[in-house]
Amino acid sequence: MTISEAGGPPGTIYVSMYGDNEIIVMDQATYTITNHIPVGEGPAVLLATPDNTKLYTANWSDMTISSVDIATSAVTSIALTGRPWAIAMSPIGHTLFAGLSSNALVAIDTTTDMITATYDTSPNFPESVIVSADGSQVYIDPTSSAVSLSELSSGTLESLSAADGGVVQPPLTVGATPAWASISPDGTRAYTLNIIPGTMSVVDTTTWQVVATVDAGKGSQPIISSSTPNGLVVVTDFGSAQLITVDFQTNAVISTLALNGRPVGVGGYNADGTLGYVCDFGPDSLGAESPTEALSFLTNPNLSGFDTGPGHLTPFNPQTGLAIGAPITVGHGPTSVVVIGP
Repeated sequence: MTISEAGGPPGTIYVSMYGDNEIIVMDQATYTITNHIPVGEGPAVLLATPDNTKLYTANWSDMTISSVDIATSAVTSIALTGRPWAIAMSPIGHTLFAGLSSNALVAIDTTTDMITATYDTSPNFPESVIVSADGSQVYIDPTSSAVSLSELSSGTLESLSAADGGVVQPPLTVGATPAWASISPDGTRAYTLNIIPGTMSVVDTTTWQVVATVDAGKGSQPIISSSTPNGLVVVTDFGSAQLITVDFQTNAVISTLALNGRPVGVGGYNADGTLGYVCDFGPDSLGAESPTEALSFLTNPNLSGFDTGPGHLTPFNPQTGLAIGAPITVGHGPTSVVVIGP
């Protein structure tokens, strides 16, 4: 396999474009855009079913989820009662879970795209949602306010039953204002990204204890992470405009990569973990406003200054922490990336 500035291996890249209300489709071998798929307004999170037949976007601005048939690009809109802060797929792909600002966790059947269950999470709403490795539990970050960034989260992680929404594990205190959590490939660890203190909490999902806290560095605002196939955790640091790679076997930051804009989504890894992609909002996001002001899009559906210029998709090697070629210029507000092989 050869990866270069001109292109990568065969495959298709999908990127949700928050500012353009669409998914762009790219040929991974040439890094050229081959299609634009209109979806709901403000697509912030993008997922694929494990069988690679559908894509789903969580649309923050119009409170919908878009279901996309990959073969035909046909789009189905799923109406919700609140902003879908996060979505997560069950391991076998039959159910999509969404945490809503209307204080609810909903389950959606990916065959019919119908809501099959609604679990009341009052007085909080699930800002972050991830599913356990066996599909039996849904880990949420219960959040009581979205008025300002400092009040956005209660700083806890909780486990609910995927079957009936009952509490499996009570709220566990992690760092302040955790953003989107992620999970290790084997499901034994959950990672919360704590924006205000700039730390990452490691939760043992069996004992339900915080077993380590990793400092992301001065000025950090870790926001989204994903695990590579070989067990590293890659974190986008909105505050310092860096990509951070963490070895949670040693709980050490092993590399940082400076980016040309404030980063959000990261993922799309190949099978051996030597290629991934990170989205950033472009140079305009590095302007005079502070990182905290820039994060206002978390509580306001608008992108602030991020829609004034194009963003980037940067290929990188998670094992070395280095970029592969130059950033690829895309549209306005790239937020999340999925890669499907041939």
